[in-house]
Amino acid sequence: ANDGYLNKINSSWQRIMTIRAPLISGQPVNLTWDQSKMANQQYCQIGSNALLFSRVVLEDVFFSDLYPERFYTTDNGWQESGGNGVPDLSVPKLTSILNGNLNAGANWAATALRLHPEATLTLPPGSAITVTGELDIQNREGLTIQSDATGTGSLIASSVAGAGFANIQRYMTGDAWHLIASPVSGQTVSGFLASNTLIPEKEGARGFTTYNTSENAWNPMFSSFETGNLNAGTGFLARTSIDGPIGFTGQIATGDQLIPVSDEGSGWNLVGNPYTSAILSNDLGNGFLSQNNQMLDPSYVALYVWDESYSTSGYRVINYLTDPDLACIGQGFLVKVNEPGSIGFNPSMQVHQPAAHHKSATTERPSIGLTIKQDGSQASTEIVFTAQATHGLDPGFDAGLLQPDSGFSLCTRLVVDNGKDFAIQALPLPDDLPLAIPLGLTCKSGGEVLLSATMNHMPSHIKAEILDRQTNASFPVQSDQQGVSLLLNSSTSFTDRFILVLAPQTTATMPLDRKPDFSVYQSHGEMVLEGQVSSDATIRITDLQGRMISEFRPGPGNSHRIPSGQLKTGIYLLQIRDHDQFKSFKIPVLKK
Repeated sequence: ANDGYLNKINSSWQRIMTIRAPLISGQPVNLTWDQSKMANQQYCQIGSNALLFSRVVLEDVFFSDLYPERFYTTDNGWQESGGNGVPDLSVPKLTSILNGNLNAGANWAATALRLHPEATLTLPPGSAITVTGELDIQNREGLTIQSDATGTGSLIASSVAGAGFANIQRYMTGDAWHLIASPVSGQTVSGFLASNTLIPEKEGARGFTTYNTSENAWNPMFSSFETGNLNAGTGFLARTSIDGPIGFTGQIATGDQLIPVSDEGSGWNLVGNPYTSAILSNDLGNGFLSQNNQMLDPSYVALYVWDESYSTSGYRVINYLTDPDLACIGQGFLVKVNEPGSIGFNPSMQVHQPAAHHKSATTERPSIGLTIKQDGSQASTEIVFTAQATHGLDPGFDAGLLQPDSGFSLCTRLVVDNGKDFAIQALPLPDDLPLAIPLGLTCKSGGEVLLSATMNHMPSHIKAEILDRQTNASFPVQSDQQGVSLLLNSSTSFTDRFILVLAPQTTATMPLDRKPDFSVYQSHGEMVLEGQVSSDATIRITDLQGRMISEFRPGPGNSHRIPSGQLKTGIYLLQIRDHDQFKSFKIPVLKK
């Protein structure tokens, strides 16, 4: 439009031009108004079918592939509908990246995100993007999530589309074994090994394999020509020769993910985080354990993570009593199932946690730690005291020992013994009666072993000592004590020689064969009460405020099962009234 034409425009709105142009090679159309020619007497209005991005005007009928609310180009940077300057990328909007190589920042958000064919997006360590709708990757290698010693990038998306792949990194310390899990599907094992040269090779075998559930053992190390694919959530054992990231390339996983598991052998399966963000491990509401507790062996409702820096067996046990934990991108772990089926992951578990450290908090609970040492070998077990525990099995609070048949191990047995060895045992603090806790010790080589124990955050009135039934010796448990030296025969393995006795200072030591009258625990949608009651007894379930939920009379026998499938996740009271006797137990109920 020339000057003369603009001067003829009167006070009524008139159409003076129509501009239509297709988007070529990802470039927008630029339209600049020369305000000086209009002498501040004329104004322009953009048509209802047009979109204004500051200096950039796009006719939407020709750009149906473009998310219109916000987009990025190398020439113009970020542009937002309405021309409101630099957009706030933490506000979710429909977003397109048309071209160029863009690095993401922290706390980005989009209602939908499209990476166009000429665009790539990199999430460096510390960055995080949440896409509440669809992530569309149109470039074959349009997305990269980087990882280093400081942390990792993080992406949460509701769904994914497009033909493009993602490159996902997982940083690993060198010369150490790690349990890992693939965050992508579609990559071949041979392709993965070819692109990850940090995984060492020795005599034709790479430092990479899977766990054999039926044999309770690791499979032979893979060669570089191993067949098969890496699927999201499938676990592997891997090591690198030096510190650095390994990379996965394929389709990322979103939505619900089901990973097949087997109860063959002892039921141990290697699985892991299938997503491109961290997941909650032991959160009581949305964590992996609470979502899968009915598939797991009740004595082993825990995650077992291999960590060579861990000071005991190498496996870090994560359950409801351990510090709140997040499994990072690519983290694998062992779980023990009680039936064949599937382990489930869902988006409610996903959280952003770009930092490298797994733990997110520290909880101070009364506890006693016991350790044995011999010639550089070390094993330990822990007893944690909480009002949520009973003297019997508390699934998710007690955690069985992963390697009870190893040559050097230490464990406890439940006060109400179920025949299992435990790495973590949860108990209520003793009130007026002492507790006797059996210790299990295995030392196949025999010889001198140092046994020590420490008390952490324990009430001052609780006294603890370890009794040796074989020698009738005892020694007190004190935080500043160096421990006691034991001389063991070869092939030593026992669960009845040593007893840890806990008692209030004013209470006499309990006889070693004393058992509590009752035990209460949850198992497969039922509360189980073990103990003798009369036919006149009444059992009542209430919430912590004392409001009654259900009441019934038990039948004959010493084991009574109370349906709890209707209860929500939480802590409840199970109360027993039998003539003039009254007992109350706190019991956790965990639902999928």
